[in-house]
Amino acid sequence: MALLMRSAPTADTEARDWVVTEIPPEQFSSHRSAMAQGSWMGWFDMAVWLKTPAGAMQPLQLELVYRDGSGEHRVPVDRCPAGGHRTVLLNAALPLSFSGRVSWAAFVLKRLAPEIKVSLDLSHLVPQERRATRTD
Repeated sequence: MALLMRSAPTADTEARDWVVTEIPPEQFSSHRSAMAQGSWMGWFDMAVWLKTPAGAMQPLQLELVYRDGSGEHRVPVDRCPAGGHRTVLLNAALPLSFSGRVSWAAFVLKRLAPEIKVSLDLSHLVPQERRATRTD
């Protein structure tokens, strides 16, 4: 299990956003309301399980970041207070609005201090209503 990668190089003492994991765009297009063009909305269940061996020395804030036809969007998902937690679950079921197809998406920890050691255990993003599959 690898430590998370920093999303942008800055001073080593500065808090920054960390990409937890990228999400395949197909996860969004499998929603039954998904459209290749135009505006659409869908509910999604999302969860990220993290390992924090030294505890969460600061609050952890998870965001979903995605790019669609109208640009980049940041959606707050969940927040965990600081504490001696060795594992953390951040999750939500949220309605998301889109313009056309999603071209890129990721779960991101917002403003994570560089001394905080966090690794991804498991994550998921699941449409609450999937497209019907054909059984021909």
